[in-house]
Amino acid sequence: GRLQNMPFLDGFDFYLRMDDDSLLTRKLLFDPFQRMVERNLTYAYRRTEADFWGIERLWQVAKPYVMDSARLPKNERMRFKFLSLALDDRPSNDGEQPFLMTSMQKPLDLTAMTYGGVQPYNNFHVSRVDFWRSNLWHRVMQDMDVNHLFLKHRVGDANVHAMAIMIMGDGKSEEWYDFPYAHNSNDMGDEWGKREWAEECQ
Repeated sequence: GRLQNMPFLDGFDFYLRMDDDSLLTRKLLFDPFQRMVERNLTYAYRRTEADFWGIERLWQVAKPYVMDSARLPKNERMRFKFLSLALDDRPSNDGEQPFLMTSMQKPLDLTAMTYGGVQPYNNFHVSRVDFWRSNLWHRVMQDMDVNHLFLKHRVGDANVHAMAIMIMGDGKSEEWYDFPYAHNSNDMGDEWGKREWAEECQ
């Protein structure tokens, strides 16, 4: 949330974040900012990963905000789908979101659910600026700081983004599986760095 509140983003509706050891491997098939507008999205990412540092304490702090989001009238039938710790259980690209799942016939007791550590791999993501500048998110970040989630419990930024996605609400995030982004050896494997960057691209 600190990056998104820096003044260089003043006047922008969206930002796209990439690490400096990342690359786009081919021509984009769509304008990511235009898609965000057309689909009324707040957050988009390419894939998920898992991290388990401090997630129990993180969930204790974030859960009330997630529950409040679920109680909003537009989301009262929303079902939260927390992935299991096994990444192999990740859903296929069928339109379902790994943090949110829509359209239940009856309300679900969300208070019994927990968070297993699955997160957006946020080295690449696109998001609305105004969400991170909202009073709601500033309250969330203040609670996280007061509870020493980062220095004491070693909570990672991507786990925090998972909480943010759930707070954003139903239909506000998408996973862009086919977006041509690669991040060093995490995506390129042992071949990373053996060729010039231009050769990695199609």
